[in-house]
Amino acid sequence: MTSIWHPFSALQKEENLPEIVQGEGVFLNLEDGRKVMDCIASWWVNLHGHSEPTIVKAIAKQAQTLEQAIFAGYTHSPAKELVKLLQTKLPSSLSYFFFSDNGSCAVEIALKMAYQYWKNQQIDTRKIYGRLGNAYHGDTVGAMSVGGRSYITKHFEALLQESVYVNPPITWEDDVNREEKEEKALQDLDRLLERHGEEMVAFIVEPLVQGFAGFQMYSPSFLQALQKKLRKYNVLLIFDEVMTGFGRTGKWFALETAGVTPDIMCVAKGITGGFLPLAATICSEQVASVFETPELDKIFYHGHSYTANPLGCAAGIASFHLLEAAESTIASFASWHKEGFAFLADCDKITRFRVCGTLAAMDLQASSSYSLQDRNRIIEAFLNKGFLIRPIGNVLYFVPPYVMTKEQILSLYQATYEVMKEVTF
Repeated sequence: MTSIWHPFSALQKEENLPEIVQGEGVFLNLEDGRKVMDCIASWWVNLHGHSEPTIVKAIAKQAQTLEQAIFAGYTHSPAKELVKLLQTKLPSSLSYFFFSDNGSCAVEIALKMAYQYWKNQQIDTRKIYGRLGNAYHGDTVGAMSVGGRSYITKHFEALLQESVYVNPPITWEDDVNREEKEEKALQDLDRLLERHGEEMVAFIVEPLVQGFAGFQMYSPSFLQALQKKLRKYNVLLIFDEVMTGFGRTGKWFALETAGVTPDIMCVAKGITGGFLPLAATICSEQVASVFETPELDKIFYHGHSYTANPLGCAAGIASFHLLEAAESTIASFASWHKEGFAFLADCDKITRFRVCGTLAAMDLQASSSYSLQDRNRIIEAFLNKGFLIRPIGNVLYFVPPYVMTKEQILSLYQATYEVMKEVTF
């Protein structure tokens, strides 16, 4: 029997899955006639709503001119224009763009780039990576190496590159222990760097928000202190902005919210507004300088067939202009989420409310027997009320498309209150 194998899911018969037949704005239409609000931006990629006409037209127009072309030794205007636009929203030091097609690959490229940065300088002592505890940077072997060890990685431990970590000072609204946790995390970082700083290739973080870890959030001040400490050991800093980029933290990029400029950053997901796969690894002139040499053994030997795909770049250009127009709306989401939290003030099933820009999350007060079946019943209860969500374990999170209105956001929180009253877990 032929079947489609779906990501992060147990194998199951295709006919048992809801079928999405159309997307329009914040809504997805299911084959059974239900119309549901996409409250997680279809795995965090859809910025401007489904079937957004400006991006549709941009892709169609580009397809009539150039749909795909080799990018090794050649270039094209959609890639050049997209880079020029993105540069206006980035620190001037981040000026070298290496295109790929998804977040895992963007991270893999960053790790390889950082490693070869030292090799090209004949420095062979830098061999391990630093990271934050419970991190998630993708599913390729290199990306898993700098992620937290979990059920995702347990079958592949023998393949993973060595990494060391410090737990970030996770916080939430009204957290009275925030400063104490941050001080402890920085002390742990000092000890880590004393042991491994001289042998560390780079330190990679998801700035401000750890997505797959359950939308765990930490403060800009921790990142600022982390960078300062890394500089003492000349350790490169990598920002994985695959999820946090393109407005998610309230600014164009989390580096702006955090007040920190990394040496290398990775972007993907929202870069095309959720229409086509595209990613980029962006590095500083300092990093790029060691690759600007005629020596063949110092070339960065990495590439993909669809590197800088013209259709993806055209979608990225259109999405960029839509994002500029949406800046005032994006700035309002944090207050809308906090207003929505009031709906849940007397709900004893939810705790640790947290918000960062357009992102909001909360923990479910689940029993020790909380299971995948409990999570699925919560998903189904929301679906029956017209909302598509997908909790991570016992963490409920919302990642709205930027066309979602205040009224729709508040209706989501009202539905959350109702679901918490109806479902036991």
